[in-house]
Amino acid sequence: MTPEKFYESYREYAERNEKENGVPALVTLAQAALESGWGKHAPGNNFFGIKDSSSANFGIQILNTTEYIHKKKVGIKAKFETYPSPFECFEHHANLLKKRFPKAFRYKDPVAFIMSVQNDHGYMYATDPKYVRKIVKIINVIKIEEEKKRVTGNEINHKEMELIPNPDGKNKKLANRRGE
Repeated sequence: MTPEKFYESYREYAERNEKENGVPALVTLAQAALESGWGKHAPGNNFFGIKDSSSANFGIQILNTTEYIHKKKVGIKAKFETYPSPFECFEHHANLLKKRFPKAFRYKDPVAFIMSVQNDHGYMYATDPKYVRKIVKIINVIKIEEEKKRVTGNEINHKEMELIPNPDGKNKKLANRRGE
């Protein structure tokens, strides 16, 4: 799935989750994108690889996965949560973050939030030392998608735009009549 399609498909769920649970939508989308390969690997609407925790109660699925047992990589079958929609997955993930990383909820800024999740609790969300950098990169990709949507969407009212000359008189530029 392309970043554009991913954004279009899951933005509303992430924004609702932000309103109801406090995780910045950009963080939810970035983590979901990274952990599911932009939605490619989200069986049962499980974008985060959440194992059966008995707290979601929507159902389970048994999937092949890789674990490290005594420092050896081992292929096993494990129970993972299933969700009726992406929203329930995002909500369950938010609840897990609240329990394990409560200090992060002091931040509304998505970068500050994910940095807190990774650094402020005595343990990390991810063992990957580049995890925050990867999430911030994906947040920036999603911001580009948001801007493309804003610029090309119905939000532009062309009747409110007019051409105005530059001071040198050579070129004209498009400006909002309200001075924006």
